[in-house]
Amino acid sequence: MRVLSWDDFIGSRRLKSSELAMTIGVFDGVHYGHQRLIQQVISQPVEIHGVLTFRYNPRRFLKPHLFPGDITSGRQKLNILSSLGIDTIILIDFSNDFSKLSGNEFITKIRQSCDLRYLALGDNFRCGYQGRSSAYDLRDILAASKIPVEIVPPVSYNGGTLSSTRIRAAIREGELERTSEMMGRKFVLDIAGIPQRHEDSRASIEKTGLSQVLPPVGRYKVNVHTSNRSFFSDVLIDQECLRWKQSGEDEAVYIEFLSNDLSDGKANKIDETNI
Repeated sequence: MRVLSWDDFIGSRRLKSSELAMTIGVFDGVHYGHQRLIQQVISQPVEIHGVLTFRYNPRRFLKPHLFPGDITSGRQKLNILSSLGIDTIILIDFSNDFSKLSGNEFITKIRQSCDLRYLALGDNFRCGYQGRSSAYDLRDILAASKIPVEIVPPVSYNGGTLSSTRIRAAIREGELERTSEMMGRKFVLDIAGIPQRHEDSRASIEKTGLSQVLPPVGRYKVNVHTSNRSFFSDVLIDQECLRWKQSGEDEAVYIEFLSNDLSDGKANKIDETNI
């Protein structure tokens, strides 16, 4: 898989002579709605199947006080997109200058940097200054060049539209089965590179080092993954830290949440004697 920055993409124009099918979005969680867009892209008979996305969620910059955290880390998002068949990912570092581009300027820069042959967008897609350009606006812009823009309807879930916002809410409510249903995979916390404290048979990390949204305070059944192996454990989430029983000296890199530790699906209060 090839990963390019936005500046490299538009500056070097390394893909200028390459036929490319693309989708654009934040893709946090890479849920079933995102996967439908990706399936449309990889079905196209072109040289490159790409995703244009953001290195960091723009909401971190635009509304930081309202953003509870990412569903997937940047590393997870790249790995998932690759596993779905995407071979080229272009990462935008959201900035004040980028936010001032109009929708027409944005799509023009893309067209100047590759041989765009197909674009798939979600029905609720917005881009350009203050989100003024819709998927339908881009379709109208590209119609003159006969570049097809497929606007993919949203995926429904439990009487509403499946979205990253709903998934974040489910995680924060401790509804991990519902989270898995919407994503098509378990919720996994990426803790690689975050300082871990080891004491006896326990390991812990502080919440302040995490960028992902977390389930509420409680105890959860998890698989802990190191670079060499994985093992079943319980993780306790309190106001400050995450703690789990450690097997061996290997540093954990991922914590895969399996379920809450009560039959009613709600996380129970932390019992310090159990960890």
